[in-house]
Amino acid sequence: MQKILFSVVAIIIAAAIPNLQKSLNNYLMGFFRDMARVKARNRRMKSDAVISFSDIKSIIMDKDDDPLQDVVDQIMSGDGKDPNDDAASGDLPIYTREELYEFGHGDSGVLLLSIFGRIYDVSSGEKYYGKDGKYHLFAGRDATRALATGCLREHCLGSKTSDREPDSDVFELNEKSIKEAKKWVAFFETHDKYSHVGSLKDGESIEHLIDALLEQETESLCKKNAT
Repeated sequence: MQKILFSVVAIIIAAAIPNLQKSLNNYLMGFFRDMARVKARNRRMKSDAVISFSDIKSIIMDKDDDPLQDVVDQIMSGDGKDPNDDAASGDLPIYTREELYEFGHGDSGVLLLSIFGRIYDVSSGEKYYGKDGKYHLFAGRDATRALATGCLREHCLGSKTSDREPDSDVFELNEKSIKEAKKWVAFFETHDKYSHVGSLKDGESIEHLIDALLEQETESLCKKNAT
């Protein structure tokens, strides 16, 4: 009887380990992302990047009510550009999915990824996104769904080609995934070494959501400062 019980327990534990590992990996990825965001915020506000105990507590307790506020603050402080300006002026190139993969997969030394139709150069993060990096699967791909949902599998990445099935990359944006997506946009927008270098040709439908949110936050802050 004991052998049977031990066998059942062992099976349950073995089945639970992959899910626990996935949850831990997602948590750590988000934790270090938010640490980087806090460092960027502290540099902007305090001229240093020292992380305090209060900062760590806020990250753990997930008290970040509006992740895009970092982007708005950077724009209003003059340290960054309005994310809508480049796209509107046409200064940045528009990539097809084939071009994103061809030029951003790392073979030429350049690492690009896309989230919500916005393409970022993450070449300086080669140890993360390069060939031997843990997140190399994001290189040259639309990582919107993967980053928003925490799914680090091939099927959660956008298609490499433009002739995909209509709406094949569309996924449900619930409250949790929207907040995670906003955190990732804030991470890339405020990162010291990553830069917004273009747009994904057929990523407009999702990009408009983020652009609208950024525009709304900026307008809200401007009105608040005017009163």
